[in-house]
Amino acid sequence: METNGTYSNPDIPDPLLNKSQEKCIALNAVPCPPVLTLVQTNCDSLAALPNFPAPNQVYSNKLRWTLGNTPADCSREIAYYRILYRETPEGSLVVIDSVTQQSYVDRLDRDKPNRPGKATFAGCYAIQAVDAVGNRSALSNIECKDNCLFFVLPNIFTPNADQRNDTFRPKVASPIRRTRFQAFNRWGVKVYESDQKPLIEWEGTSNATEGKGGVKVTEGVYYYIAEVEFADFNSTKRTYKGWVEITR
Repeated sequence: METNGTYSNPDIPDPLLNKSQEKCIALNAVPCPPVLTLVQTNCDSLAALPNFPAPNQVYSNKLRWTLGNTPADCSREIAYYRILYRETPEGSLVVIDSVTQQSYVDRLDRDKPNRPGKATFAGCYAIQAVDAVGNRSALSNIECKDNCLFFVLPNIFTPNADQRNDTFRPKVASPIRRTRFQAFNRWGVKVYESDQKPLIEWEGTSNATEGKGGVKVTEGVYYYIAEVEFADFNSTKRTYKGWVEITR
């Protein structure tokens, strides 16, 4: 430390500098920052499954990381790692867990502090290293994963109350926010419309004619339009058109 002072006496040097005694201390090295890798989803393999999501489908994200080497004298003596998360590419990261190993599986079907469980892969992660006395590293790189975009409908269903193939719904679909579904008979007359269920779940009934709600439509081929909004970062919208045969 050094003080700087003066006197009004012109015979005394100005300014007067006064240094304190010296005291040496050892600085603790900061923990090395992690370098994060987020395993990405193989969307093609999911879309090729016989059905997806399956009942009680567990969504999970797999993280792994190493330690970086900046600054050059950073400490590699790490007590644990903080896992941080946010749902979108922008916004604040919140701590959802801490671990001692250099890998983590985030199971998205269960609640965690500050973040409810959800059936979607989309989200962003970062890792922070902490040493034994509580010193924290700089945050790792932020890695994001978005949802896949696929929606595959069958061309036949059998609404006969046998608990098998009773509703018209996607065989496979990535996370969906909403779907507006319309069905038409062979003459182009609308027989059904709904936007209440993201996975459609049409039971082969008519609700398009006043007083006729819940009436079973006849067997045969129907044409449909499904306007789908996906649960990805951009809320992507796509329209699917096709036909389906009802057999009872």
